[in-house]
This record gives sequence, structure tokens and C-alpha cells, in this order.
Amino acid sequence: MNKNLEIIQQIFQEAIRLDCTQDQNIEVNYHSGSKRLRVEIAYQGNPTFNDGLTRSYSVSIKNLDLLNKVLCEIKALEIIDDDLLGD
Repeated sequence: MNKNLEIIQQIFQEAIRLDCTQDQNIEVNYHSGSKRLRVEIAYQGNPTFNDGLTRSYSVSIKNLDLLNKVLCEIKALEIIDDDLLGD
């Protein structure tokens, strides 16, 4: 279970980091009754009408493989800064 806890902590850290640095809203919740972690990622659409794309994950905290997959998905969201236009 220690490995699972490490991955859950990484998921929270990545979510906070991406929320602060990217144009995505990320929400992470832990439900103690069902022992599930829920991650919701909302991509920027029109915030007035809430019409952007939302991706959700709900995974048991006991399932190490699925926790790793969620962490990989969150890490894949990182957008590399592109200086193509010379900003």
C-alpha cells in the first residue's frame, strides 16, 4: 500500500502543478467510504457555457496498475513551451 500512497501523492502534486501552469482545471477527490480516487480534467472551452472537454477517472486506491495509468495520463498533459513565434 505504500507504493499506492506514493503514486496518489504524485497524482495530487502533478494536478496542482498543472493547474498552476497550464490552461486546464484539474480536480482530485478521495472518497473514504468507497476508497476511490476521482480525477477530473476540464480543458478550456467557453467558461461561460461550460462547453469544454472534460475527462474523468475513478479508480480504487488499491489498484496500483490503474493508479499508474492515471498518473501517466496526467503527466502526458504537460505542454512544452514552444518558442516558435519568438514570444
